[in-house]
Amino acid sequence: MNIKFWGVRASLGRISIENSQLGSYFFSAVHYKSGFKKRWWYAWFDVGVVLFLVSEVLVVLFLLINVLHRFYTLIISRPGLNFVDHTSIAPVIPGVNMPLGLLGYYWIAILISLIFHEAGHALAASLEHLRIQRAGFFVHWGIPGAFVQVEDAILFQSVRAQLRVHCAGVWHNLILAFAVWLLTFSVAPWFWGFVLDRGAGVTVLTVHRDSPFYGTLKPGDVLTELSGYPILRFVDIQRSAFNIMEATNAKGIVSSPCPTCHAQYFLNKGYCFPEKFLKAPQDVHLCSKTNFSCKSGLHCFQSFPDETQNSSALYTCMRVTHVAQSSAMCLTTADCISSKIPSADLVCSRPLSLQPDFILRLSFKRSTTQTVSFEGNPQILISTLELSDWSAQHNSMQLMVHFQACIHRFGCILCQVSLSVAFLNVVPLPWLDSFHVLQTLHSVSIGHLPQNRCNPSVPICVGALLLCLNFGFGLLSLAQTN
Repeated sequence: MNIKFWGVRASLGRISIENSQLGSYFFSAVHYKSGFKKRWWYAWFDVGVVLFLVSEVLVVLFLLINVLHRFYTLIISRPGLNFVDHTSIAPVIPGVNMPLGLLGYYWIAILISLIFHEAGHALAASLEHLRIQRAGFFVHWGIPGAFVQVEDAILFQSVRAQLRVHCAGVWHNLILAFAVWLLTFSVAPWFWGFVLDRGAGVTVLTVHRDSPFYGTLKPGDVLTELSGYPILRFVDIQRSAFNIMEATNAKGIVSSPCPTCHAQYFLNKGYCFPEKFLKAPQDVHLCSKTNFSCKSGLHCFQSFPDETQNSSALYTCMRVTHVAQSSAMCLTTADCISSKIPSADLVCSRPLSLQPDFILRLSFKRSTTQTVSFEGNPQILISTLELSDWSAQHNSMQLMVHFQACIHRFGCILCQVSLSVAFLNVVPLPWLDSFHVLQTLHSVSIGHLPQNRCNPSVPICVGALLLCLNFGFGLLSLAQTN
């Protein structure tokens, strides 16, 4: 059953809004209202043709090289079924590699990208005095789309005119992606600088339920320090995590005090504790030199009371939460004595582990500066927290931080989706823009008349095969990763 009312068509699983008068709007925009001379419009779309043809060659080469590299890696270099490394293309699957919370952003971005794509075709067709029979957008089983139907007289236009029309969609997708990128990363930061602070810490927007900070950190908290490394922007968290892991990888693997237990263990950067606290009986247990495994919830720390590490070590089992009570970070006891803390009995205690995990301390500001400690990889801050470089100047401006994050996130997604639409239309695939471009070039090259156009079946099959192979490798990589 079809329902049509004021340009709105509805059927089972599909709603479309179309207008047969849009062609006159595009024609008027090109020829009268834009203020550009006609030769400028021709030059504009000619640039799109050149970029389309160059991009088509580069994209096919990219897909081919990626497939050959994958087969070479699997068969010749490293036989096996490891698809995780070197994945260049992967489909976006909601709930798998795309959070469901971003579904609305992607839906709007797809609709905007497709509208710009079809508007490019309509403008180019109007420039060539071709009538646009129908234009509009639709939602088919929840998936948005757009369309422009040009009269068949395009088949009798010159090759250059046909290429302008067929390549205009991808050209305008590239322009949209560039404009959004410019606004998101150049203009927007300048505007937000008037109402928000940047460089004063990283604001927590969301704490995932699987995060070790769930229930501890709250939206609006500002992270300021990670295990002695100051946090001013999001990149500082990445840099701090890298430095912490590199320090352990370079210096943290040492011989085990228990030759019969394990060959090696990991020694991380330590914290300054009072010596009497390490020997206190309450809530503190001693681990031995031959076995530094502790009970559940406790962690083994190695301490040297003297300034040098020539004296006998003291092994103590403590709760990870005690790290938040330490006064400073250290590598040796000398670092504690030379610190600005007025105490002479401080001892450097370094956490031990049989796995490359870390005992880390995180400082954040709420109403006052607070400290929390946790055990795990520092990358967990990035994977289980949604963070923003911006912080509110006053508590009443917290909503502006979330609004800025939403605008920035949508800009990034719109740029990504617009480039993806251009990418798919450049790959030789049936009934997409590249199909019509190849059809035009192939038919002219062999001298066929417009009414007897032939299909470029070979490049279309090659493009579809290469894209399917790349997507297949991407799906296998997602399956192994998850």
